Amino acid sequence: MRMTRWLLTALVLVNLGCATGPAGAPKDPPVDVSGLWSGTITLGATSKLRCCGGSSGPVHLTLEQDGARVTGSVTGIGFYGTLTGHMRGTDLVGDFRYSTGQAGGGSHFSAAVSGNEMLAETVESKLIFSRAR
Repeated sequence: MRMTRWLLTALVLVNLGCATGPAGAPKDPPVDVSGLWSGTITLGATSKLRCCGGSSGPVHLTLEQDGARVTGSVTGIGFYGTLTGHMRGTDLVGDFRYSTGQAGGGSHFSAAVSGNEMLAETVESKLIFSRAR
């Protein structure tokens, strides 16, 4: 009986020690990315956007944000699209849907935000944005 109580007590203490923090502990608030962004896209050699009429060059991004949820539209040379994602601190991750007029598709994207600059990757492409003023 004593051994059973001791084992149960030890099990409870071990489980409490594995906790990462109290439930509902505050996290870093998401960075506000809402608004207009402009920049450039550099398409990879095998990018689906390149083969279907898209081109490297200027790109514009309009984002709306509700808490951590982000939606928006993207326009570049020979393509346009929408994105849906969410902020995790300074990182924006989600899905990008696009059309080139000849074809369409989608992929996952990720972006890192630092102040008024954003670096993103999607569809074997790299994007550099600055917040429009």
